Amino acid sequence: RLPYCLVPTGDTMIDRRQPSKNFGQSEMLQVRNRVRTVDHEHNFEIDALVQFDLRSIPKSIKIASARLFFYYCDWHFSDPAGRDLACFRITDRWYERFVTWSNQPDIDDEATCGTLVPDQDENWIAFDVTEDVRAMLSGTPNHGWMIKDVHVDCGDGGARPHRPDPCTQFHARDHGQLVPYLLIETTCAADVDRDGAIDFLDLLELLASWGGCP
Repeated sequence: RLPYCLVPTGDTMIDRRQPSKNFGQSEMLQVRNRVRTVDHEHNFEIDALVQFDLRSIPKSIKIASARLFFYYCDWHFSDPAGRDLACFRITDRWYERFVTWSNQPDIDDEATCGTLVPDQDENWIAFDVTEDVRAMLSGTPNHGWMIKDVHVDCGDGGARPHRPDPCTQFHARDHGQLVPYLLIETTCAADVDRDGAIDFLDLLELLASWGGCP
């Protein structure tokens, strides 16, 4: 497999409590659920946005996998360990230095994938965006992804329920170290059986595909 490792061309966050504020120069990205436990106020959501330039990836290449990585560096208010974070494909244009909660782009109705916040911070987390990247290389508009805490509140039966106001923090690209990245692994044309190695089994697979002699 021949990997491509891409860093973001833009990342930021949007905060429902600060609907007109832009965070494009922030060194941190935050993700927080919508409802505060103490008084059930419904305006606490914070979402993270990230986008990548895929033009260096040949459109004819076969994608084996594509994973979106964030460095989980810290948390605020309470430990978010075990909470579900969902990754949604963004369907509209947005710009790192201008996007806010009020003018945020649309996203797909269904999440591309999800992952759990690890038990310990200072860890990488990954989202499987393979199908999205394949679609983008086939012509689907590429506007990146939005990361959301999918729990409505803190007591909805998640892995760690009843924890007040958990807020997950990641490094943004402006941090300069341990920044988000997109890892795309491709399948070599000679790797016929797509097991990551070019060997005798690929030759057997190729011969079998030719069928019998006339």
